[in-house]
Amino acid sequence: MYEMLTGNLPFKAENPISVVMMHMNDEPADMREINGSIPVGLEQITMHAMQKDPKARYQSAAEMLLDLDEYEARYLDRCAKCGEVMIDGKCPSCGSKKAEKRKEDYEELVEGIQVKVAGGDVRNISAEIVNDV
Repeated sequence: MYEMLTGNLPFKAENPISVVMMHMNDEPADMREINGSIPVGLEQITMHAMQKDPKARYQSAAEMLLDLDEYEARYLDRCAKCGEVMIDGKCPSCGSKKAEKRKEDYEELVEGIQVKVAGGDVRNISAEIVNDV
């Protein structure tokens, strides 16, 4: 997910051993510094999945999808007037309370995550999935 959202690998090094050491000891670059359009909620879900301590990570794909479902329910409603993400049922830009559901964006995101969970190559998943989220 990190690569799908940022377009970058979380760790880069000249050899595989260095990458392994970075996975064990370092934190990846802040996702929103790489791509400021990444929603905070998706960053939080991704970083939860990447915790160093396995007990602190999601314990199953289903648990992760529950968080994604909650994210979808809270944040993927868009203002029918200006297209901004609705917050608590109201557009922060124009004040409208009329929303259009962005279910297609969510379904594409979940499909991309399912490919990753199933062991697919995340580099084949377009980062465009989240550009409109």
